[in-house]
Amino acid sequence: MTADAIPLEQIAFSHCPDVHDWAVTATITRVDFEPRDFRVEFTKHQGPERWPDATTPGWDGPLQYTIFAIIQVDGQWRSTGCIQLWQSRNGVGGPFSAGAKDWWFRTDAMKDTQPHAGELVGFFVAAGDCRLRTEPTSVLERSNIVLVAVPENDHGSFSFNEDLPAPPPLPEPLPAPLPLPLPNDFAGQVLALLTRIAEAQEELLRIVRAPH
Repeated sequence: MTADAIPLEQIAFSHCPDVHDWAVTATITRVDFEPRDFRVEFTKHQGPERWPDATTPGWDGPLQYTIFAIIQVDGQWRSTGCIQLWQSRNGVGGPFSAGAKDWWFRTDAMKDTQPHAGELVGFFVAAGDCRLRTEPTSVLERSNIVLVAVPENDHGSFSFNEDLPAPPPLPEPLPAPLPLPLPNDFAGQVLALLTRIAEAQEELLRIVRAPH
């Protein structure tokens, strides 16, 4: 699993479950900023291994996961569960530039801080409903944390490669072939060849010098 871009112990959490001991079972593969939306793609969103749906007490329908935003406030990383999403809801439905107004506005330590273009922010997702509650509602699992620079005008995409299995080791190189043994009379054969070449040269000179 991909490592956290921000160590969890450096983040102060509030108004959400304590995720410090939650297993990291998902990897974020993409984060999309759009003027009217925001999306996070991760490996446990779809498919047979996806996180289960869980209904928060008092709610009419299930939720699957919550997006956490991580921002700096006076030099301290702070975070909370911001947006709850159900399995078929792929986007937030509002821009990140409205985060202080719509995402973490009930979190006292964060509510007056809005990161601007070029500032670093972090994101991760956690299973179940993690907004404004301390008790978990689903499996105790989260994704890795990614870190990005806020794009201009709420428009930008960031892709992250999933961890791939290590390639198999290369086979051991074959030993270099041994040189073929030379015949015992090789030196004699070479000497005989050189002798014939010398004789041919002498015969050629004799023919050239002969009177015509």
